[in-house]
Amino acid sequence: MTGWLILLCILGLLAVVLFVPAVLHVTLQAEQTDVRISFLGIPIYRSDRQRKRKKTQKKSSKKKKEPSSKGKKKEKQPLSEKLDLIKDALSGVRKGLRKLTRGIRFRHVSISVAVGSFDACECAMAYGKMNTALYPCLAVLGTVFSVSYDDVAVHCCFGEPKTRYRISGTVTLSLACVLSALLAFGLSFLWNTLKRKKESESTNTPQAAAEKEPVSHKK
Repeated sequence: MTGWLILLCILGLLAVVLFVPAVLHVTLQAEQTDVRISFLGIPIYRSDRQRKRKKTQKKSSKKKKEPSSKGKKKEKQPLSEKLDLIKDALSGVRKGLRKLTRGIRFRHVSISVAVGSFDACECAMAYGKMNTALYPCLAVLGTVFSVSYDDVAVHCCFGEPKTRYRISGTVTLSLACVLSALLAFGLSFLWNTLKRKKESESTNTPQAAAEKEPVSHKK
């Protein structure tokens, strides 16, 4: 009985790690960008603390340059093989990205743009350009990812010295989604590579080469 309870606890913990999404909170402003990453409510990364650490490190120590190590020369592959591998990889990337984009979710997105200028005509033109550029981009974003908005506003602020903006929101992604995307990419890449090699081997067989040779008619 104890063994089954331990097994259930391990499976439950594994399910939590795989299916509970990590949360990325981003705030973009003209002055600075704040990034916070957390998992299960535990903060993993904070950009404000990172900036403080960099400031203290610059004051306390100097950077040291690491000597460059010379690696061994690798044998060059033919260009045709490289192109075939790139083609197989691109085919796999397409399927992997399709899996990945389904799991990425944008939540509580808030966009506030204040278009400013001392010239009324320039301010109005910039305001119109901002609207025509922003809303089509948001429509495309909604077709690729799952997005929910809290507020989207563009203001024409005549008399302001420059345009100000603030974009904030959270992005969630689970480890299970990343692993499924990597699995889809790996299987597609492996399948395309094996299929291409099989086709090349079948075309290079002596029977196929004999069929390609022109038949000489004796007189």
